[in-house]
Amino acid sequence: MDSTIRYCKDLGLWAQDRSREHSCVHATKFCAATCFNRKLEGTFGHTVAPKDVRNDKFWSQIDGAQVSRFMATRKHKKRFRLMTRGEAFRDMTDIARVESILRENREMLVWIPTRAWHTNFNRSGKWRGESRLWAEIARLQTQYKNARIQISLDPSDSEAMVRWAEFSGFSTMFYGDDNSPAINGSKRCQKTWAGKKAACRECKGKCFSPNVTHVWLKRH
Repeated sequence: MDSTIRYCKDLGLWAQDRSREHSCVHATKFCAATCFNRKLEGTFGHTVAPKDVRNDKFWSQIDGAQVSRFMATRKHKKRFRLMTRGEAFRDMTDIARVESILRENREMLVWIPTRAWHTNFNRSGKWRGESRLWAEIARLQTQYKNARIQISLDPSDSEAMVRWAEFSGFSTMFYGDDNSPAINGSKRCQKTWAGKKAACRECKGKCFSPNVTHVWLKRH
């Protein structure tokens, strides 16, 4: 099948997407209520739906070699995004796909904001133990130096969940409150706060840092 990898001008990065409906199983109430992609579907659903079908079909058989071949002839190939639409880690079947991309593209930083960490908590926001899915995600972060896996936070997350995220050893991304970040000391994202197009391609540190960082997004 033809690749559905696309260049996202807004970010300045190449990215792979999948359908929100089939992959966003870890979404919070706040996420669902403010989802930018859901708003797009309301206006452009007739064009979004066919793309989602192709995205899901390609993702179902994607591997790192395909991504490597596609990116070989492209400009701006040092950074890659999973996903701008949908969730990279819906379930355990996604671990092998993401690992293949990381393994076969070691010179490319792969940025993966995720809500899959919610599998460690029950519906009331209390810790229930590390899930198998999160354990495998943590392994990828440790094993692959090009992995930039980022915990995605929003105002729906409980205080206990935020504190766990803060000290989890993972970088975080917070969206949803322009007055106060979830984690003190979070750095403002220049793309969302200053409106810099393609800022992610050249951004120093923050989401692409090898160190733990806490990033604060402005609401759109």
